[in-house]
Amino acid sequence: MVPDEKRGTAYGLYNLAFGITVFPASLLFGLVWNQFGAATAFLASGCVSVLAIVLLLSIKPRKETIET
Repeated sequence: MVPDEKRGTAYGLYNLAFGITVFPASLLFGLVWNQFGAATAFLASGCVSVLAIVLLLSIKPRKETIET
């Protein structure tokens, strides 16, 4: 989804986003587990996962033009 010359930057940004979000997500999951129980925590996690799948499937790749 990114040009060849930008792959390193894209990989770095992906890891940055993952690193920044994984701690708060784990913290939130633990808080939901403590307040409402394991079933609710996993149900909420599953709902967020389904939403992520829907959003990822809605991304349309760019059509690259071939110059001759």
